[in-house]
Amino acid sequence: MKFLTLLILILFSGNILAQEISVSELSCEYLNKPLGIDVTEPGFSWKIMADKDVRDVYQEYYHIQVSNSENEFNNTNNLVWDSKQIRSNQSIHVKYKGQS
Repeated sequence: MKFLTLLILILFSGNILAQEISVSELSCEYLNKPLGIDVTEPGFSWKIMADKDVRDVYQEYYHIQVSNSENEFNNTNNLVWDSKQIRSNQSIHVKYKGQS
């Protein structure tokens, strides 16, 4: 299985620039930092966290990039899969669609 190195989410909120928003609890096949996955299309999941006083924060897009190792990730030519920007609010079990 390939190595998940980065998950970027583009979020929208009316006052997002002044607020603290982050992505946490990244998982693959419902496991946090798995050592190995035995499925060809694993599902990725994440949670959006915001300050308790921030309202109406939601995900508009996601962007997943996968490489064979952290070292290879820095060179975008070495990406195994790049989902590009996908307009979706899905954040649970987003399927890997790269090469097996």
